[in-house]
Amino acid sequence: MMQSDFSNMTDRELKDYALAHRENDAVFEELIKRVEMKAKSHSYPETEEGLIAKEKAFMQSISKSRA
Repeated sequence: MMQSDFSNMTDRELKDYALAHRENDAVFEELIKRVEMKAKSHSYPETEEGLIAKEKAFMQSISKSRA
């Protein structure tokens, strides 16, 4: 599968594909790119409350990806 096909996949489809094709570096690069893009769109203030909110969002993201 070419990298251009990854852009047509949902996040869930891409994760499933990555798990089934662990030798494919391009799919992991796409996953990292998506995570980085989402992280940039969710900025939190560098206060204690902001760090707590960031950690909570991260933990929720992990639990969703395991579902």
